[in-house]
Amino acid sequence: MAGYNKNYSRHIYVIEDEKTSYKGYKLENIFLQNVVDKSNAIVLPVFIRIEVNRGYNNSRSCDKWLRIRDNETWENSTLVTGLRKTCATEIFEGNIPRVENGQYIPESLILFQFANNNRNLVIDVFKDFYLHDAFKKRQLIRAHEYYYSKKAAV
Repeated sequence: MAGYNKNYSRHIYVIEDEKTSYKGYKLENIFLQNVVDKSNAIVLPVFIRIEVNRGYNNSRSCDKWLRIRDNETWENSTLVTGLRKTCATEIFEGNIPRVENGQYIPESLILFQFANNNRNLVIDVFKDFYLHDAFKKRQLIRAHEYYYSKKAAV
């Protein structure tokens, strides 16, 4: 899709721990796509979890949540975003919000790609870029250059 932000940080994670309520991943590699200065990118931590949504939030249509390890314990670490289904079965989208007048406003788009039966996870974070128009967002998701080909990811 012409004209969309191709500046993003790509995080490649491998599964490290698997329980009924979550999958723990460890960062294997990070790439900055068209980002010259690292301060212009959002870099996720080494350890993250994809957790089952247990319903303790106001989120709609999210079965899973991204939690980043930014505290001593997982329980006190930050829930970043719900993972929303997209037009492709192995691709999910989310966002990093900012708080404005007590409201959460999506600010940075996140695309999640699961591969190899959820053993691998690629997260692309578009800092300060979010499409509120559902049609344009669908176009971006279809046109995005994913790490794994969509057919190989399943």
